[in-house]
Amino acid sequence: MMNSPSDFKTKVNQINVPEEKLNHAIDIAIKKGRRKRLRVGKKIAYICCAAILLFALLLSSAFVSPAIAKVVSKIPYLSLIFESKPVVVIIMENLEEKGYKNIGIGISYVPKKNIQITVEGSAKYYNEVKEGHQ
Repeated sequence: MMNSPSDFKTKVNQINVPEEKLNHAIDIAIKKGRRKRLRVGKKIAYICCAAILLFALLLSSAFVSPAIAKVVSKIPYLSLIFESKPVVVIIMENLEEKGYKNIGIGISYVPKKNIQITVEGSAKYYNEVKEGHQ
């Protein structure tokens, strides 16, 4: 039986500890800890990249498809990107603001997107309205 704390300390100091094995075990534990931190960082990076990629795909498909654009335009802040009016209406309003009357607009998608705008009236009428807004 031990009588004092100093006896305990003496007994503990007499225990033979293989320092090489202890240092090796410490090194292995440190390496495992680093690997786990890197794995978590890589997982977060992959998740962020996947989220950014999906968001980019959603936005790009919204520019191509009017149906997806309509759905995306209901999302707050993204609605600022997408104009809710059809392009024909926007063109018509802009031309009417400039004073043109009797406007005809047609859109075709074959073989590629084509917008045709016609203004009915004489060349004199067209030139008068055009000169009024230059």
